[in-house]
Amino acid sequence: DLGVRDLLLVLLLLLVLVLWEVQDHRVLYTWIAGIFLTGAVRLAVFLSYRRSGNKMENAARWERAYFLSAAAYFLCWGLGCLWILPPQSQLHQILVMYFVIGMAGSAVSAFAAYRRIQVGAVSALILPLLPWFLTRGDSLSTGIGLGALAFYLYTLNSAKALSSTLKDKLKLTALLHQ
Repeated sequence: DLGVRDLLLVLLLLLVLVLWEVQDHRVLYTWIAGIFLTGAVRLAVFLSYRRSGNKMENAARWERAYFLSAAAYFLCWGLGCLWILPPQSQLHQILVMYFVIGMAGSAVSAFAAYRRIQVGAVSALILPLLPWFLTRGDSLSTGIGLGALAFYLYTLNSAKALSSTLKDKLKLTALLHQ
């Protein structure tokens, strides 16, 4: 999980660097604060879980807390990316979508063991930006939006296949050790 956090921090810094000259710095600072706040909550949930005593007894509570903290974090990314889109620069809008697509792709593998978070993360990242691109009215934006939609649908399908394969492997491993 530390590697994923490091990657997300690097992506955050790169995206801010790319947008620095075309976006109001107060908007970027506010977005960064939201990312760090929701990330800190997510980390606190994770660390509290690690320190807790009987994890199995409270599994449903920990699962819900982890899911909600991850959902808040990825919604902050997805809705935040919509908020930081510079309306005057189509190039920068495309770059924001490029970063979001990359993050969504990494979320599939990072959360392979937990399909709900896979789907939640990918949806929270991509869906907020789709209407922006699909309703701009120019062919480039529409093409980017349709490409992102195709990626989203394909990712949901592959996430389902990955999750199913992982479950089957775990079941087979458990059967072999009986």
